Amino acid sequence: AAAKTSEANADASRTAAGDSAAAAAASATAAQTSAERAGASETAAKTSETQAASSAGDAGASATAAAASE
Repeated sequence: AAAKTSEANADASRTAAGDSAAAAAASATAAQTSAERAGASETAAKTSETQAASSAGDAGASATAAAASE
């Protein structure tokens, strides 16, 4: 009986280890997804920054043209 209990405990331990490994894999996937989202946000921020600089340049050119036409 004791041997069967030990065997059952060993099975339970193996199952728990498998569950832990699955949870760890899920966490790693979630971390990777978060990192990818952060990268996408950074890219979007850089694009916005570039567009803002471009708009500022356009505004400067318009102001220069307006001053020249006066």
